[in-house]
Amino acid sequence: MIDIRYHVISLVAVLLALGIGILLGTTLVERGLIAEQKAEIDSLKKTFGEIRESNKELNSELKVYMEFASQAKEYLISGRLSARSFTLIFIDGVGDATLASVRDSIASAGGTVVFNIKLAGDDVFENADVRRNLVQFFGISDDATVLKKKALEEIVNQVVTLVNPNMLKELERIGVLEISGEFQALPSGCVFISEREKIAKERIDAFEGELVRQFVARGFAVLGASGEKTSEDVLSVLRESGASTVERVDTVPGQVAMVIALEGRGGNYGRTRSADRLIPEPVQ
Repeated sequence: MIDIRYHVISLVAVLLALGIGILLGTTLVERGLIAEQKAEIDSLKKTFGEIRESNKELNSELKVYMEFASQAKEYLISGRLSARSFTLIFIDGVGDATLASVRDSIASAGGTVVFNIKLAGDDVFENADVRRNLVQFFGISDDATVLKKKALEEIVNQVVTLVNPNMLKELERIGVLEISGEFQALPSGCVFISEREKIAKERIDAFEGELVRQFVARGFAVLGASGEKTSEDVLSVLRESGASTVERVDTVPGQVAMVIALEGRGGNYGRTRSADRLIPEPVQ
């Protein structure tokens, strides 16, 4: 009869052998995986190092080109708008930096912004007090759409003719707009800036689009401009309404394109696919 201790010793020996085998196998596999992972990490470190160095070079070149653009701007626009005056119209919410870029660029090109009109926006026509005052002022029905169109028509009429600037002052009193500057001379053109972002295209068409169409109908030069956050729908509506457009007038390329466009080189300029070129083509 086989002693039970023999079975126990045999079983322990088998389990011990299995354990040693698993330990050795795991150690070898782990060593292989670790070596493979280390090689991959070393490769990634090398790649990231190369990317970092490439980015440094690209950033350095970018700074040079940005500095060049800033310094070359005066050479590109100087004298292009000599003795010409413009009206700046913008919707409430346009950034101060964007407005300053437009004014400074026009001035650097020899032009003048004679007066500014800040529009309150289309939602002002939903205000009951504003509508009531407009009804009394214009003598028309209390309908937001009708009142909006009439107000925009009167704004355009005064910009184009300056026949009665007090009309603009009355609209300012009612709350439709704010004016600044002097009504000393008829402007030769208008720069209209909107930085509205996510909004229904129908609303843009009924406000920005309507304003541009009024100018176009009067044969008056109007340039639509955008800032950093302007929705592409805004520029699309301005183009469809008949205005030339310039993207990102808060940047040097946009400012150069704006000045050349105001000089009389209409088109649609910017960096998106809907633009014709970054800046107008040179005269042949």
